[in-house]
Amino acid sequence: MCLFAGYYWRKVAGEARISSAEAEAARLVEEAGREAEAKQREALVSAKEETLRMRNEIEREARERRAEQQRLERRLVQKEETLDRKYRGVDQRERELSGKEKRLLGKEKELETKEAKVGAGVPESWGDWFERAVTWETLTSVMLVEAGANIVEVRHPETVRRVKSAVQDLMKAGR
Repeated sequence: MCLFAGYYWRKVAGEARISSAEAEAARLVEEAGREAEAKQREALVSAKEETLRMRNEIEREARERRAEQQRLERRLVQKEETLDRKYRGVDQRERELSGKEKRLLGKEKELETKEAKVGAGVPESWGDWFERAVTWETLTSVMLVEAGANIVEVRHPETVRRVKSAVQDLMKAGR
């Protein structure tokens, strides 16, 4: 009987240890499952946060690119407007110059007509019109120099030679 009682006690104690080990194993499996679920949820939350961060970064970059593109478009429009204004100004100036050129051509023809008529009705004793013009300019310039002018403006090269000669003669006479 002692043997039977020892065997039974050993069997009950072994079964108790086995059931306690099985319970511990079940608890560990359940705890591992909960930890796995928690880690899985944590990984999912982390992935969602990373996705959200990346989305925000991409949206920020897209906004910056749009802003840069809009800035460049505004700058391009401003440059186009500036060029249009300059082009209109150049066209206006070109029209003005064309009008002035036409008026000057008309005046030039008018002067040519007057020059052609310069000798008309003048006595022959007055001489050639060209020689009279040079002589007139020379006399006027020399009178101005004698009156004390420091600078005189003349148009014809022959007048320049004659005025220089007259000034040299005045310088010699003044010594």
